[in-house]
Amino acid sequence: SGSDFEKNLQIAIEEVINNKCENFALLSVTEPPSKFAIASGGRTPGSSADRIKHLIENISRIHGDRVRANPTVHSMRAERIKNIVLVEDFVGSGDRIKGFWKHMVSKSIKSWASFGWTKIWLICYARLEKGFAAVSRVVPITKERMISVLPSQDKQLTLTPAMNAVAETYGRRVRG
Repeated sequence: SGSDFEKNLQIAIEEVINNKCENFALLSVTEPPSKFAIASGGRTPGSSADRIKHLIENISRIHGDRVRANPTVHSMRAERIKNIVLVEDFVGSGDRIKGFWKHMVSKSIKSWASFGWTKIWLICYARLEKGFAAVSRVVPITKERMISVLPSQDKQLTLTPAMNAVAETYGRRVRG
């Protein structure tokens, strides 16, 4: 349910924040907006990314100056942010996070991470193991800093044979 999703994701984020005395920047992993979102002002109301943005803003309010929600590069530089947490709902193939890292994350942040001045974390609600592996090839992150609320072998994450058949049938039609 939506409340379990938010509650458990918040618990996972706060476990990381509370185990360190350093400062944190929480970033919601976003993707380029859809045509509908562009027409309505640049965001997709009710999307999981929108819910995650709201969640991390609340966490930031609770923890005060030590935790920032979606800060600018300038403010992260001024505050010497030591930890950047990418927050995502589901990591399937890892493409959304890889695209976000490649196109939407500043070169400064990438430089800080490569020099080890800033640690990158990934916290998600659910994931597939192949998605985590794909992300770790692009984003400078260790397995210890990749956290998922649900384990990757969770039965909720796999498709039933009937679902696979529908995906195969309609996937072929869409591909042409």
